[in-house]
Amino acid sequence: ATMPKQRRAGGAATRASLLFTPEAAGAMDAPQICALGTNGLLELCAADPAFHKHQALFAPAERQLSRELQTAEANAKLDRSLGAFLRALSPHFLAGAAHKALEFLIWRYGVHVHNVDAVARCALPYHGTRWFARVAQLLRLDGGAWAWVAPAGKRAAAAPLDRAAVVARCQKDAGLLRALCALGVEEDGDTPRGARRLAFSTVVVLELLGGSGGGGGIPKAESLQEVVSHLSRVLSADAPRAAQQAGCMLVAQLGARLPLSPQISIALAERVCLCLVGGAAPTE
Repeated sequence: ATMPKQRRAGGAATRASLLFTPEAAGAMDAPQICALGTNGLLELCAADPAFHKHQALFAPAERQLSRELQTAEANAKLDRSLGAFLRALSPHFLAGAAHKALEFLIWRYGVHVHNVDAVARCALPYHGTRWFARVAQLLRLDGGAWAWVAPAGKRAAAAPLDRAAVVARCQKDAGLLRALCALGVEEDGDTPRGARRLAFSTVVVLELLGGSGGGGGIPKAESLQEVVSHLSRVLSADAPRAAQQAGCMLVAQLGARLPLSPQISIALAERVCLCLVGGAAPTE
């Protein structure tokens, strides 16, 4: 459903907001919010021209979008557009321009309600910051897949999320682990924009293999499957160089942590050597 303004006991209108108090956000009109979003988008475009292709999302509007009045097809198309924008936004998450853009998306599309997964993935590499905690406070979790971030978002004083909590969740949630592994091998993984996401995903997997995150012991078979699949991607000849280097670190941790069969050991060693010399990995 659309997120209308709420009214508190005193009669003041309130609205969910990343940048403002609920009362201050409720007092803003559509032109003010649209101007804020447009300004954020322009700043993002100045930092990265690729954001120009997302301009349609920031078209001036007189009111919040009533998503319940749209067809399923229209909502699915909108979700794809919002998801693409939020993936592009993630490397810029700590920038003021990103916060302005998110403020507009919260007002216009209710992304904190309808696109919880995309917003959470956008912010997760920055789990140790107050901005992640602020976003977590706004998300409509309702016991869903991201309910585990609630301790960070629902405290009276917003607090960052400890990395041990992220590692512990990855031990239980193969889907989240798969998503984090993919962060470093996206199309911009070998650029400064992708460096933070690659570092984050690599550290999480290293700590998971090392038994951190409160679980201890050997990682579950399902988690190991995801890690091995990840290694097959990052230790390929066409993977970003930084991702290949991260893969070599993961292989070292995996070998130190688990007894590997001779077949797996040889296969991983071949991939590491071929990446180091710039050759093509075997396709058997």
